[in-house]
Amino acid sequence: MEIKRRQRDEREQQRTAVKERIQAALVLLINHLAFAVIALFLGSFTYVLAYANLGLGESWLASAIVAALFFFLCGFGLGFFNPDGWIIAGLTAWGCVILGVLSLVSSVRPRESIGVIPQEPPFIYAGLILLFIPAGLALVGGYIGKTVSRRRNAEGREVNG
Repeated sequence: MEIKRRQRDEREQQRTAVKERIQAALVLLINHLAFAVIALFLGSFTYVLAYANLGLGESWLASAIVAALFFFLCGFGLGFFNPDGWIIAGLTAWGCVILGVLSLVSSVRPRESIGVIPQEPPFIYAGLILLFIPAGLALVGGYIGKTVSRRRNAEGREVNG
């Protein structure tokens, strides 16, 4: 009788452990999905940053600095508040990645192609820049945000005991 009770208790503990793991996984999934939606929303602003014309009195350099800061800080924020999903920060560059791919495709299409006029090499370089620089800045910002967050949490645990 005692053996059956122990076996029943062990099975119940295993079921409880499995339920807790499933709940933890669902919470993590919902957390990552929420941050992915935030990253995609921020990416809509990056689409505008990549294709906006310069205003009166604006310089190309100032516009590039603002865009680079935006990518880096968006990535940093996502990595800081979601350290386990810092790679999601790369989604903030979706607008620039799409523009970069379109620029590359329009640059390398054959001249006989209908609908797309091939461009000269400067557009290839612009496409490569739009493809890699924004995503790289967002990912670097996410990684640094993750690192800062984890160090801050570790220091907080040391201070609190």
